[in-house]
Amino acid sequence: MRSVLVLLAVPIISACTQTPATHFQKGSAALRAKQFSEAEQEFKISADVARKKQDARAEAESLRGLARTLIEQGRYHEARPLLQQSVADLEKLYGRQSSEVAAALIELSACWYNQHAYKEAEPLCLEALGIEQKAAKPNHSIIATALNNLAEISKRRGEDVRAEDYYKQAIALYKTKPGQTSVQRGLIETYSNLAMLYKRQGRYDLAKKIMAEAFDTQAKISANDAVAMASVLNTLASIERAQFDNAAATDHYKRAVELLSKNEKANEEALCDTLDNYADLLLDERNHTEAEKNYLVAIEYCKRSRGPDHPCVAERMTDLAILYRRLGKYDRAEELLKRALAINMASFDSDSPIVVNTINDLSAVYLDRKKYAKADALFASWVPKLVIEVGQHHPHVADALENWAMVAGKSQAADHAADLRRQAKSIRAALTKPAAKERSAEPDKGEITLDPDKHGR
Repeated sequence: MRSVLVLLAVPIISACTQTPATHFQKGSAALRAKQFSEAEQEFKISADVARKKQDARAEAESLRGLARTLIEQGRYHEARPLLQQSVADLEKLYGRQSSEVAAALIELSACWYNQHAYKEAEPLCLEALGIEQKAAKPNHSIIATALNNLAEISKRRGEDVRAEDYYKQAIALYKTKPGQTSVQRGLIETYSNLAMLYKRQGRYDLAKKIMAEAFDTQAKISANDAVAMASVLNTLASIERAQFDNAAATDHYKRAVELLSKNEKANEEALCDTLDNYADLLLDERNHTEAEKNYLVAIEYCKRSRGPDHPCVAERMTDLAILYRRLGKYDRAEELLKRALAINMASFDSDSPIVVNTINDLSAVYLDRKKYAKADALFASWVPKLVIEVGQHHPHVADALENWAMVAGKSQAADHAADLRRQAKSIRAALTKPAAKERSAEPDKGEITLDPDKHGR
């Protein structure tokens, strides 16, 4: 189950005939309907019209809308420069210490986080928090969002005490602004994130206590919000799985699916996450037939709600590939992992743990089938890209070379394997300081969010 960052809503531009607002609102409607191509087109037109009319505010917000559309599809590399431009434009309009800039910084920080670049994400989030805390009329929603997101970054680094403190501060702030759907979902997601921290620490009773409070809070605010209730049920199920209570977890997953299925079209994203979580449980129980069925349905929901090239699609494909590998269906596993790798390479840097894990999974399938040449070619294609992005003397390069050496050893290319090991050893010997980019060694499957209206695994 993945933890979530929280996003802030993009402001609506005031509507006037023949202004950027017409296209902006069409783009916003298309984005809500998951019609990504149409949303992109409308936001681009909105930005272009705003530029011609020299309406800097409308242009900045149109860029944010376009960036949000790209992020929804996992196209982080394309979204990031748009958000950077939006921040610069809003700074010129309102000053660096404005709420408008703070909200844009939150989105830019989340974009970096989604690519596991925590070193780049944290200072942006801290700056947004600082802006609002010093404001005469602080925006509590921005502050709570920043606190939740900083907690997520701290959790990835293993800074549990700091993460717990951030979560508790965020929960306290969210409680002061009940009623709005975005706020209540932000509260529930922060409860869930804190509970997952306790789960990781083995503090299961405390995790369940937090989620009981979340359940009661959601029931009082709006028991009809299926997405928020499903978020609570998914988190409870994850805690129960950690305690080997699969029966209770199964019940919670099924209840979540039942709630979400009442409005299937609107809840496709949450159904994707829930069914994937349930399939993981079924895989653990070796119920391969039902696990396969749920993974396949989850993939289809994910494609419909996020587009065919989103990293979540690759994640579900990888899960299904693991099942097929267990069953000896190597052709199917290979096909899925090749597609997953293409998606992940387009969305993340070459040193992302997501890319590294997919490379290793695909090479393992090649080795299972004694396709040593393909495994070797996989590393030969990837490692040079990795070197270009992070530099020759980087621990991730050393890791990659050692894995490549293992593959070369399997193919009885002893000299080649020995040379790769020597290169890796030389890099490690030369390292005298930490890596330039901080990455999660074990990324949890998913993304940080910009708004409190998304639930993830």
